[in-house]
Amino acid sequence: MPQRFDLSAVVGQISMTKYVFLLILSFQITSYAANNDVLVRAWAADDYIRPLGLDGKPMPETCLFHQGEYLAGDYERSNNPSISFNEVADTLQKELAKKNYLMSNNDRSADFVLIVHWGLTSEETEEYEMINSSGGEDSFDDTVSIDVVSETTRKRNSLAIGTRGSSNVPEWSIKGQRLAEAEQEERYFINVFAFSIAELKARTKDSPKLMPKWITQMSIPTRRNKADAAFAMMAQTAGSYFGDNVEGVDFIPEGAGRGKVTIGELEYLGIEEDSNKK
Repeated sequence: MPQRFDLSAVVGQISMTKYVFLLILSFQITSYAANNDVLVRAWAADDYIRPLGLDGKPMPETCLFHQGEYLAGDYERSNNPSISFNEVADTLQKELAKKNYLMSNNDRSADFVLIVHWGLTSEETEEYEMINSSGGEDSFDDTVSIDVVSETTRKRNSLAIGTRGSSNVPEWSIKGQRLAEAEQEERYFINVFAFSIAELKARTKDSPKLMPKWITQMSIPTRRNKADAAFAMMAQTAGSYFGDNVEGVDFIPEGAGRGKVTIGELEYLGIEEDSNKK
């Protein structure tokens, strides 16, 4: 079982449910998203820089897990999750190791504590009444009740899947519509918040709010995706983004990760004369 870290004070700083109730009418959106596209948001602090080893890979850094919050879906209870924290931690551990984030058995010497939130977003709706009028002299008004996604639910989902603050994406674009759809559908998600243990130990009661060194958020639709396969798929696809700072959020095809181009040592071969030159 991965080593855990007791960090209840910090968990409260990134609580997932603190919003005011508002209602909006939610229109049906055509689904552009493939079922297995993983939505990924990766952020890192400006002062977080990983030195590279002689092999070109980041130097090893050690981590501990801390169990964050489990967000239950519409049909689940928080005490009966579809996938346990230990299962999520084991899945993440394999992908973290590929980026040289190694699990530690010593909370005194580890570099980071990784707070992990996981679960399902909600499709919860609320009843909304609107007046349907035919117009004209002989018109009649009829009150129609429809189900809409509340703004509270949408904001909570947005926070969980990392789309909060993505207002720079035009709503009329295909990506904008996909993001809007993602905020209103049920999705499996994992959030990883990495905090420096050295900074935690140096804190005093007058210290400012502690900020993470990096964050990676990933999610995938629940439709036709079983929980264990979905969580593994998220970790495998988003794992190459751990510890990195990438602008915005994006949909990544299953298992695609990130491409890497390596340029070898340049070799001088001489100058070739133009045979057409007279």
